Amino acid sequence: MPIYANDYAAHDGVLRLHLIAHGPVTPKADAFLIALDGEYYLIDGGMTANTGTYEYLIRLRAALLDRAPAGTHAPLRINWVVSHFHQDHIGATLDYVIRDRRIEFDRIYLPPRSAIDPKYPDNGDNKYRGITAELIARMQPQATVIDVGFGHDAKLVIPYGDGGEITIYPPDRDWGLEENLAYMVDNYYDGNWEKPNIAVAAVNACSQWMGIRYGGRQCLFTGDTMKRKAKLDAEAFDTMYALWGAEIGQVDVLKYLHHGVARDKAARGMLKFQPKRVIVTHSQPTAPEALREVIAEDGGTMPEIIACGDRSYVLEIAADGGIKGSWLS
Repeated sequence: MPIYANDYAAHDGVLRLHLIAHGPVTPKADAFLIALDGEYYLIDGGMTANTGTYEYLIRLRAALLDRAPAGTHAPLRINWVVSHFHQDHIGATLDYVIRDRRIEFDRIYLPPRSAIDPKYPDNGDNKYRGITAELIARMQPQATVIDVGFGHDAKLVIPYGDGGEITIYPPDRDWGLEENLAYMVDNYYDGNWEKPNIAVAAVNACSQWMGIRYGGRQCLFTGDTMKRKAKLDAEAFDTMYALWGAEIGQVDVLKYLHHGVARDKAARGMLKFQPKRVIVTHSQPTAPEALREVIAEDGGTMPEIIACGDRSYVLEIAADGGIKGSWLS
């Protein structure tokens, strides 16, 4: 039976959300590690050429093996969930993590394949999906790849620990289809189909969400689902919320859309989840304050804002629902 570094993890019934910092050089990136009794899920994994996520995982493996008998060599086994194919979400995982056999991938959950035409520049789905498949085949051939589809029937519920679960909520539709691209072109780009970042918008809009339930608490990681204009009511966030909002309900910990960039009008939609804590993954020091201003416009209870762009943060959820957090030096 194979030995993993995971075998030496604490089995204390505490779920830990590692919000991995990317440092001041990288303005924004998403990288989260979910840990419970030795089972790890990496969500996304950071910006291209940024080593933060990789170093974090290597340090974690070393710390686990410090508890093992002397001379023990074993990989850290992880699962990987990709919200969408953009370099500030998967780049560092592809550059470093997936290439190091000290880290072994078990299951990999990829977002649904978009129909967006490869002719559009900055088409991350077209670019990174192929790179990801090639690297998995070459560096992580033992991994099981699960391609998530669109819509309600594609939802995945994964038992996690004793009484917990992880749910992958896929986008309700393919925003790369011409009719959905047309909606964005008409409303974002004044009918200009040559706008170079239409592919960026489409891939962001196709982000899948990941929910974690444990100890009566709920956490939600949202990728970069789009909501640009308050006056519109059929953008990607709106349609995702219509599909999943009632099922998700109130959220204790919420990763704010698009790194916490306050210009994104999703602030108003995200407040529907009544979050108690909001995660911001943008290293600009003004990002949390700008976000507070946007939320304050709507009134209500101000959530705690955890800005983990420059410093890593660990949030612990106990089986009885107790929750606490701490910054890492």
